[in-house]
Amino acid sequence: MALLDKENLAAMKAKREKFRLNHVGTKLNDAELKEFTALVEKRKQNPSELIRELIFREIRRDKEGIQASPELSEIIG
Repeated sequence: MALLDKENLAAMKAKREKFRLNHVGTKLNDAELKEFTALVEKRKQNPSELIRELIFREIRRDKEGIQASPELSEIIG
């Protein structure tokens, strides 16, 4: 079995697509960093896990569209 046959290459490509290779970053001032660090400690996560969770939550919310709270829906109805 050749190491570089089409089946192995496809399997290696599929595996690589799951790797987290892209970086997204931002800068915080001292007060923001202090608040972020407190949130990280409160949630017992490391910073990258928390940021990833927040990003994916916002992506899901965006895909679902903005929804009014049940209270607002009741008032409008």
